[in-house]
Amino acid sequence: MHYIIGTTFDVHSPIRGTADPAALEKNRYAKYFPEPGAYELYYIRRTKNNSIEYTFYNRTTGNKHKREFKNSGEADRIVSVMLGETLPNYSQNYEEMSD
Repeated sequence: MHYIIGTTFDVHSPIRGTADPAALEKNRYAKYFPEPGAYELYYIRRTKNNSIEYTFYNRTTGNKHKREFKNSGEADRIVSVMLGETLPNYSQNYEEMSD
């Protein structure tokens, strides 16, 4: 789990007619958020079926949106795209530390 409660990012309406790879990727993941706005990662919990539920708070509208992910890596990927960040390769880092 890379992102923690309190992480903030913006979700914009999809950008039409762009060829920018970063914008296209943001468009693809914006579907996880039903409305544009300034979002905050509000709560994280493990579900009974062993998935991860993230609650995102839209600070613009005051609405909370729950999303279930297979694992924290899947959720981290979506948040990293919305922030325009690249996630570290933790597996590689741990391998290098064990040498």
